[in-house]
Amino acid sequence: MNIADITKIYKTTNLPVKGGIILLLGLMVSGPALMIFLGGESPAETTNYSDFLAYGVPVLLLGIVFMTNIPQKIWEQLQQLQNKPSTETEKTMAQCYSYTVGKNSNHWELSYFGPGDSPIKQLIEKKQKKLVFSRHFQLAVDDDREQIIKKINDQLEKNGQYEVEYQLKLDDDERLRVLDRGEGEFKNDKLVMVRGVLVELKEGPHGQQNQLEFPEKDCLTGLMNRSSFIEKSEELLEQTSQQQLFCIVDIINFQAFNNFYGYSLGNLILAQTGTLLEAQVGEAGQIGRLGNDRFGLLIELNPDEDASKKISSILSPLQSRVSFKKEQVDYHMRAGVAVYPEDGETLEIVFSAANQALMRAKNQANIEKDKILFSQPIDFKHLETTLRATEKLTCAVKENRLELFFQPVHDKRDSSLLMLETLLRIRTPEGQLKTLKNYPGIIQDPHLCASLDNWVINQTIKQTANLPQKYSDLYISINLFPVSILKNTIFQEIDKLIDKYGHRRDRIVIEVPEKLLGTYSYKAFQNLVEMAEAHGFKIALDDFGVGHGSFKTLQEIPIDFLKIDGSFILNLAENELNQTFVTTLASLGDQIGVPVIAEWIETEATADKLMELGIHYHQGYYYKKPNKLDKLFD
Repeated sequence: MNIADITKIYKTTNLPVKGGIILLLGLMVSGPALMIFLGGESPAETTNYSDFLAYGVPVLLLGIVFMTNIPQKIWEQLQQLQNKPSTETEKTMAQCYSYTVGKNSNHWELSYFGPGDSPIKQLIEKKQKKLVFSRHFQLAVDDDREQIIKKINDQLEKNGQYEVEYQLKLDDDERLRVLDRGEGEFKNDKLVMVRGVLVELKEGPHGQQNQLEFPEKDCLTGLMNRSSFIEKSEELLEQTSQQQLFCIVDIINFQAFNNFYGYSLGNLILAQTGTLLEAQVGEAGQIGRLGNDRFGLLIELNPDEDASKKISSILSPLQSRVSFKKEQVDYHMRAGVAVYPEDGETLEIVFSAANQALMRAKNQANIEKDKILFSQPIDFKHLETTLRATEKLTCAVKENRLELFFQPVHDKRDSSLLMLETLLRIRTPEGQLKTLKNYPGIIQDPHLCASLDNWVINQTIKQTANLPQKYSDLYISINLFPVSILKNTIFQEIDKLIDKYGHRRDRIVIEVPEKLLGTYSYKAFQNLVEMAEAHGFKIALDDFGVGHGSFKTLQEIPIDFLKIDGSFILNLAENELNQTFVTTLASLGDQIGVPVIAEWIETEATADKLMELGIHYHQGYYYKKPNKLDKLFD
């Protein structure tokens, strides 16, 4: 009997059940003999118990063997022997591990996930000294480490992708061969993100290095990875003249979830999102993970179907919820959509059009209304304006034409000062002073925003560390871009400067725009406030009244200052509805013990009306225009 016969018998026979029957037969045959052997009486005096033992015990043992499923294990081993390739046809075994390396300030941060407890995972989780970050992260390679990094960099700079093979050095000096393939994400010609897959290679007994079939699936979601999705989408568009919807979906403020909850929640959200989208798309199209928190969908559109209704029906579960550590965490998604071939006759053009639509969706104020936006003709005039503004501001940073101004917050009751708010000013080559409003679109460049914020933080702490004694109790309020506030390292960066210049940390106030309440989950915003509090800093909720804040937020999250949006203040003396709103905030501030500050006060009538309504912390041109610190108290 060969292995094939055993396989056929096993597949067509329920051996455990038959083993039970055999076991019962064995007991029936050997039972009387066992009774005699143990001193009992045979039911038949003529019974020869040795005969029963001779035939019954083997049957009994056979039944036990089948009952314990031993043939299953034997069959599996035989199958492995049958399926094992010969040395001539042996293929390299591999296991796939995804990673994302993102630039955060001056260091690289690694987000990693993969199956099992592999040597690669052990190296990364232990964060050994062997884990080195360069433009691309590299794990303890041989002496040719620099050569490998150079090869990666050369490939990235040439076409934005790379593929290299190298060895990792494990704790016991064992070598582990890996294939590393990925792609880079660039902003302003600077590498800011690397996404790829490490494939752990295990050579055959004779050390063959046969060609490896690179995995087509994303390890975390089980969807097609970026390269496979793009390749199959290109093939599909080449073979069809049918209209196709190309959609890019991303998770709103995904980095905030990682910052405040950790990568475990982020991976859970990604896995669930992939499952939800795959269930919605079904066989109507194809779906892949483009990288980080982005997903791509290519969906066939029938001639009589409305594109907007079609994509809306597929992307209906754009708001979802996951259970994480006994909490319910809500998250939202947005999508940019383009139609093939109307918006482009190649995947590259359609991809770009969908991406532009997604960027517009991300910049919309109304999260609920503007989740799905379709491609539209590019406003080249606006694009040119944005690019020129960004270029001018970048030059101002390089040429050190930034200046820090301060504007005081007054206590109208006794004319004392409560706070100094920092305001960034940019001096043009012609000597004029400009505000950030003169540079539209820069918020789309996170690295430029980070450069500006780093300068503002450094100068604020440095300049205000040694105020005159009479002003030493003033709060110093720092305005930052949302991208910096979302970073979980911003408080540590301020900490370092405070230690360097000897500043009072209990006088530092971080201004958080109220609109960020619409991008955070409630719990994440609470964590942000608690994190600031743990470092000894204060939080001011800025521009209150025009975003997503609520009285519940003010009651339950311990903010330190509340700043009313200036649009409610400018015409306060004439607008009774605004007066009612301000009165309500004044009363609530008193109840919860939070100072309420009114901005944009430009007239005496406005100042008097605020005092009448119960608001006595004032800021605006009526009292003092912004100025440099050394001139502010003249």
